[in-house]
Amino acid sequence: MKTVAIIGGGFSGTMVLYHLMMGHDLSPLRVLFFDDAKRHARGVAYSTPVDEHLLNVPAGGMAAIPGDMAHFVAWLDGPVGRGEPGVFYPRRLYGQYIQHFYDAALDRAKKNSHDVQIINEHVGAITKSESGALKVGEHSVDAVVLATGASQPRWPGANPMPNDDRLISNPYGPTFPDALERIKNFGSVAILGTGLSGADAVMSLHRSGYTGKIICVSRHNNWPVKHGLKKPWDWRRIIDSLRPHSNKIWRGMPPQLRGFCLRHIGYWNVVRHRMPRQCHAVLRDLKKSGQLQMERGGVRDIIAQDQTIDVVLDTKTLQVDAVINCLGFIGAGVMGNPLYKGLNEAGMIRVQDGLLNPDDFKLSDEYPIYVLGPPLFGFLIETSAVPELRVQAKAVAGKIATLLAA
Repeated sequence: MKTVAIIGGGFSGTMVLYHLMMGHDLSPLRVLFFDDAKRHARGVAYSTPVDEHLLNVPAGGMAAIPGDMAHFVAWLDGPVGRGEPGVFYPRRLYGQYIQHFYDAALDRAKKNSHDVQIINEHVGAITKSESGALKVGEHSVDAVVLATGASQPRWPGANPMPNDDRLISNPYGPTFPDALERIKNFGSVAILGTGLSGADAVMSLHRSGYTGKIICVSRHNNWPVKHGLKKPWDWRRIIDSLRPHSNKIWRGMPPQLRGFCLRHIGYWNVVRHRMPRQCHAVLRDLKKSGQLQMERGGVRDIIAQDQTIDVVLDTKTLQVDAVINCLGFIGAGVMGNPLYKGLNEAGMIRVQDGLLNPDDFKLSDEYPIYVLGPPLFGFLIETSAVPELRVQAKAVAGKIATLLAA
């Protein structure tokens, strides 16, 4: 029985498993589905229990199946009565949607005598045996799919994150609700980053009834713009019209220009990754009331003092009672992940200028190692959202099936 390891249990890994089980007539197969976060199907993005954490794309654009754009809206008829393509639904609900693909894949696997093993362990290394076979831990495998999603949010400064209950490293971690409870009576909270994660953190504080000062810090000092009504002359239409062509344009740029763009990607994210109008309205009202304050600057360091937390910017130092890190997830810094770093040092994957360099999702001519999703950021510019991930997942599953049938 041939064995495939899928490393990552979020959207990408789940949809590769689904397409592998549902779309191909394979001999009995063993699939090792590694999910150390134990958030099967939902991953980081869709495991949040907070209803105020909304999809930042209307339901009509969130189908998980390529070519069936009405799929998510039709599925919504079950849980909400009638799905509406223009509504921004809670991400929690979308997690239920992906869960149904996971369940369908396991049902099909059982019917077709495939052995799908759910392994709630962290994969720290992929090695090769003396015979040259791939090994994931103690498991010998015939192919590996790296569906690891986005790495953990980066901690600012040169020093590791201090062990302090006033510092919250991840706005989506399983301990985040408890952390919110701890800081609900604090006088001030700094949120590092003003992207969609930062907006979610503000929404969480607002929902919890927090009444203290919220200070949001970023280099560009801008929230993502809100979705508009897309009138014929709306600039959003121009941005969106680039979407199908963005990766081709990106790959055609000189490396120096791509590097420049990556250094200033925050400005692009402001107009590209937009937020629902209702979230924008909450931020506007909090700012108008004076509870929400914006600070421009790069974060140099975080110093935990006895009474306060010092947030050292390149322009000033802020003193606050707690910090929530929303600086974004590491994409182009994937070589900071020990799994990828080890593969690179062993010469088992292609890397160029610190970025993964696949050939049609395959990272090696010698080893059947495939990758999709956020780890490809930098090599691609659009590789973290459902419109790209749904296509990538189906394509990778097809390549694995072809490999196994050979």
